[in-house]
Amino acid sequence: MNSGLVVEYIRYRIGEDRRVGFEEAYAAASAVLARSPHCVEYDLARSVDEPACHILRITWTSAADHLHGFRTGEPARGRGASVPSLYEWAGGAPALERLTEAFYAKVRRDALIGPLFAHMNLSHPRYVAMWLSEVFGGPDRYTRERGGYAHTLGQHVGKAITEAQRWGVAPPYLG
Repeated sequence: MNSGLVVEYIRYRIGEDRRVGFEEAYAAASAVLARSPHCVEYDLARSVDEPACHILRITWTSAADHLHGFRTGEPARGRGASVPSLYEWAGGAPALERLTEAFYAKVRRDALIGPLFAHMNLSHPRYVAMWLSEVFGGPDRYTRERGGYAHTLGQHVGKAITEAQRWGVAPPYLG
């Protein structure tokens, strides 16, 4: 079975005489969905053009998690019932380190912003990768080892960054 996220759509046609009961039943069902490790998100929308029509959208961690795990209450086989973090989707620390190394290699050669990084610490790309890892749901190494957000702010104060450097071009409001 598919091991990726699965989106399920269910269309309901509910008469006005049953709408309140339907919405109450949905509220009870949504509590079950909220507790399920197999459900990523869900939403019930009522059509503006056809008020009797409701669309329920449920995103499941996988088809197996929905069909086996959620319906039977047992853990599904395979990937499990957890949604990968952005950190995991990106490939973890090694991938983010490769990304930041490649990015800063280009930045250093850029005529506009390259001068800002002319004397950059050679470990800067690795530190940015640590920060991205934490922001994307990975380990909190940047906070523990580098001081977190307060440290980041301190590193960027007083750099005399021009508006063109900040925006990559002159910002629209400077015309």
